[in-house]
Amino acid sequence: MKTQAVVDEVNRMRSSGVPVDGIGVNAVFEDVIPSGPLIADRIDRLAEAGVPIWITGYSFSHSDPAVRATALQDFLLAVAR
Repeated sequence: MKTQAVVDEVNRMRSSGVPVDGIGVNAVFEDVIPSGPLIADRIDRLAEAGVPIWITGYSFSHSDPAVRATALQDFLLAVAR
């Protein structure tokens, strides 16, 4: 589900009286390395729903350990701010 669709669904559910305690994000990346600013933008957009965001998983596949390490660092810095 795309970011805005998640925000819209949470807002729709809450306006219908459905309790929503948070948004779970399972981040799985293969071959594409998302930038730290892109990740931060997505987290900021999810935050517009007004509920806690929980990172429930993280996985990044790449053969180069240095690329994996940089991707993990960028991800953690983006979500920890």
